[in-house]
Amino acid sequence: MQKLRLMVSFLIAFVSGAILSSQAVAQDFLGVGTSEPSLLLLILVVSLTGLASIFLLFLYRLLLSSKTDPKNYKFSSSASKRAAILFNILLIILTTSLAWWALSDIEATIKEEKRETLKTVLHTTLESMNIWSKDQSNLLDNIAANPKFLQNAKRQLALYDQEGDFKSSPNLTNIRQTIHNQQRHSNDMGFFIITPDGNNIASMEKGSLGKSNPIFLHRPGLLNRAFQGETVLVPPLPSNTTANEMGVIRGHDVAPVMYFVGPIKDETGQVIAALSIRHDPQAEFSRINLLGRIGDTGETYSFDKQGKFLSKSRFEHQLISIGLLDAFEQSVLSILIRNPGVNLVNGEVNKTPRHELPLTLMAAHATRGEEGFNIDGYLDYRGVPVIGAWKWDHTLGIGVASELDVAEAMTAYYSARFIVIMILIITLSVSIAFTVLSMILGKRANQSLQEAHDQLENRVQERTKELETALESLEESEERFVLALRATNEGLWDWNYKTNVVYYNKRWMEMVGYDVNELPGTLETWEKLVHPDDIDGAVSEMEAALDGYQSGFNIEFRMKHKSGHWVPINSRAYVVRDGASKEVKRVVGTHIDMTQEKQAAYALKEAKAETERAFVELLKEKKIKTG
Repeated sequence: MQKLRLMVSFLIAFVSGAILSSQAVAQDFLGVGTSEPSLLLLILVVSLTGLASIFLLFLYRLLLSSKTDPKNYKFSSSASKRAAILFNILLIILTTSLAWWALSDIEATIKEEKRETLKTVLHTTLESMNIWSKDQSNLLDNIAANPKFLQNAKRQLALYDQEGDFKSSPNLTNIRQTIHNQQRHSNDMGFFIITPDGNNIASMEKGSLGKSNPIFLHRPGLLNRAFQGETVLVPPLPSNTTANEMGVIRGHDVAPVMYFVGPIKDETGQVIAALSIRHDPQAEFSRINLLGRIGDTGETYSFDKQGKFLSKSRFEHQLISIGLLDAFEQSVLSILIRNPGVNLVNGEVNKTPRHELPLTLMAAHATRGEEGFNIDGYLDYRGVPVIGAWKWDHTLGIGVASELDVAEAMTAYYSARFIVIMILIITLSVSIAFTVLSMILGKRANQSLQEAHDQLENRVQERTKELETALESLEESEERFVLALRATNEGLWDWNYKTNVVYYNKRWMEMVGYDVNELPGTLETWEKLVHPDDIDGAVSEMEAALDGYQSGFNIEFRMKHKSGHWVPINSRAYVVRDGASKEVKRVVGTHIDMTQEKQAAYALKEAKAETERAFVELLKEKKIKTG
């Protein structure tokens, strides 16, 4: 009876330890914690408590019955088999439920973190874009208010009204010189002075004079706002000149261009004309968008009310390979943000014309002027599942979205899911195998004991001692296996504190570049590999745990790889003590290679630093231009 109690206690402790270890591993690897209790969690806890209560009641009745009629409750009896089957069923339900809850919590936490990251990137990009837009507007207003520029503009307008030769006047030369002097300090592509009837009376290009201005043709509402006294951003539109080396708009033979347009006022404050400064949308405007990309698949881009790209896509080479762009085309005004319904990157095809496809979930909401996010996943314009955040900026008159492929966003969750599922499978497999093995061994032991009792009674005590010895050896092996599971299945080390012999498994050796038998099994092996700056602190924490009757320790240090570089290591250990004297018997632990986590943290830090440098450069440029 006592052995049965010990066995049941051991199994319960084993399962609990495995579950707690799986949750601890996921939490340590991912840096996530549990969320606030929910109704679903409460229902789960109540259900599991009920199942546990039923099992304990059944076990109690089984123990009472086995006490009164022990012959019917041997390992091979039908009652024992039913108990073992019930135990494994309850174990499967318990561990599966806890694993599902842990994974759901990890998934929700990771999604929340990604949502906040995307929103931060989105708002930072919009803030940068508004700062840049304000700088360009101020620059345009300063040029328009320049007395020399104003006088030449008035004379040029008078020549136009009088049908004079405004195309070759000295006023035009003076205006061009003023603009040229300003262009030395900017990336502007040109300018127009536009009459109230929409014609160009001044430009860097003689061929544009006297013709209708592109803003008047494509964005008359924005030009009208300029004549109302407002300086506005004109989103990209088809140029009136031939294409440049950056590529053409799909379906056109011209490149995209964007403008800032504002009023030219006379001394009385009356708007007499409009001044527009031309910009390349693939230059500063697209650079601000591209700075907002996250990881390997993140992308931040701008678009208009029709769902057309206004900035350069990060994936232009990919868009060419899947047929959304030709080699001589670029993405601005060429790519429609529409849902193809299939993953074009994977080679899938949708024969529906692109313009007949629905807008993506993001574009459908944003073009209605809505701000939002989606972390459950939707298909982007390539058909790739992404998560994203978006906002329509009414001041600039454009939408901005920041998206990240689901596959990259949920990498940490997929890793945690794999770890938890593997632990779950191992736990259940070991439990079932242990139960079957125990029943088989028990049956054989009962038969052997019965035969021995029938043949020689005087060998009962000897046989009993042999069985007890075998059980102790089995328990010692099981104890070592449980401890290994509690310390996870990474690089494993087992220090016999009394003999000072240390066992290092193959994975432990691989982390520092050695074969399994290449280094001696001593504590000195570890001490020689630890970085000189870390050894004192690591030894101090270890000694504090051993001398302070602690149950374990968790320390970080660097170890020298066989090739010469340093590997960041997280060491977690469990201290095994004698039950009575509390003296240390063994220390079992694991080594976890933290290289990827350190590199990810460094990459995030560098990305943040790059964004901050971009802000500083923009602010400096603003001071230079307005100073």
